[in-house]
Amino acid sequence: MRSVNSDYDRLTATLEKDTLFLHGGPGLNAYVERQVLGEQLPHVHFWDQPPVHTTRDAFNTLMEVAVAEVERMFDARRGPIKLMANSFGGHLVSELLDRIPQKISACHLYGPVYDIPAAYLNLLGIMANDRTADDDIRTRITEFLEARTRSAADKSEIWNYFNLISSDACFLRYYWPDEAQYAAWITCMRSGPEFDFITFRNVLNDFLNHHYERRFSFDGAQEIVIEFGDRDPLLDLEHEKRLWNHRFTTARIVLRRGSGHFIHLEPYL
Repeated sequence: MRSVNSDYDRLTATLEKDTLFLHGGPGLNAYVERQVLGEQLPHVHFWDQPPVHTTRDAFNTLMEVAVAEVERMFDARRGPIKLMANSFGGHLVSELLDRIPQKISACHLYGPVYDIPAAYLNLLGIMANDRTADDDIRTRITEFLEARTRSAADKSEIWNYFNLISSDACFLRYYWPDEAQYAAWITCMRSGPEFDFITFRNVLNDFLNHHYERRFSFDGAQEIVIEFGDRDPLLDLEHEKRLWNHRFTTARIVLRRGSGHFIHLEPYL
C-alpha cells in the first residue's frame, strides 16, 4: 500500500515542474538529459516517451500518450505548462499545439528537424566529404549520392539513407561540434536504456507516410522560440527556417554559432 507521504511527495514533485521535455528519436529516451540537466533545470519533467511496437497508426499512438502527459501536468498545476523539445520532438510540439493549445503556455525547440529526408541526405553529404572517415563507407556513400535520381531528398529512400549513415558505428560524432562533448555524451548514454529501433522504425514510417506532408500554420499567442546550431549536420538552415516559420508564424528563431544538434546539452557536457 502506498503511503500518504509518498503520494504527497509525488504530487509536490509534479507541481514543482512546469515544463515537459520531449526528446528526439523517436525511440530514444531522456536519460542523458536527466543525468546532465536534472539539477540544472529542476522545473523540467524529462519524460521518457513509451515504446510503440505497432506499425499501424504509430505516430498517432505516440501522440495520444504525449497528449495525456500534458493533460496530467496541466491538471496537477491547474494551468498551462511549457514545452521543451529536441530534434523529432519538434513534431510532437507541433501536434500538441494543434490539438490542445489551451494547455500550453510556451515552447522552446532545440535543433528541431522538419524535413527529415533532407536532413539525412544532408548528413550523407557531410560524411562523403569527411577525409578522416572510413574509406569504404565514404566510397559507398559517394556512389549512392552520385546516382542521378538521388540529387534531391526522397522520403521513399529514407531507409537507404539511414542504412548508409548507420554503417558508420560512430556517426553520431557528426552531431557534436566538439569531440570531448561527444565522448562525454556517449559515456553517459551507455549507462542508460538502449535505443528502441522498433519504435524508431514504426513511428518514423507512419509519420512520413501519413503526417509528413500535412501543412498547417499555427499563429497562437504562445511564445515559441526555435534554436538552431550553425554546425548541425542535419540542417539546411535556410530551408528549415522557412519550413518552421510557416508552421509557427510568430516564432522567434535563434542561430547558435558553433553549436551542433544537441544545443540544450552542449553547455553542460
